[in-house]
Amino acid sequence: MENQGPYARVNDLITALRENRVVPEQFSAALTLFASDIARWEGDLNAVSIPHEEYPEATLLMMEAFVGIDLFKKSLNELKTFVEAKDVTNLDRAQNYARDGQKKVEDLLKITQANQEYFRQKG
Repeated sequence: MENQGPYARVNDLITALRENRVVPEQFSAALTLFASDIARWEGDLNAVSIPHEEYPEATLLMMEAFVGIDLFKKSLNELKTFVEAKDVTNLDRAQNYARDGQKKVEDLLKITQANQEYFRQKG
């Protein structure tokens, strides 16, 4: 699995699981990496500074991004549950949570990038 965005990584892991191409050690390592990524993303979100007077919608986007982080956590939990239950619906839910989580985080990243560009030009 290549180093790529969170949804793509989860999607690749799920595909490998469905095709029985993942040994338990790889799966465990992937879950550990995913958990540390989630913690890092959450820390990065906490550090985001957007002038609310310039972007009043930023508060809502920040809240949505944290919902996205929670969705990634749910995805991780579904993957962990799959190990015990071996129920493919856990994989389906994990995939859906990761996709929806990425969308919410990406929305904030777009406005953050626009914010940085605005202040570079204004600077």
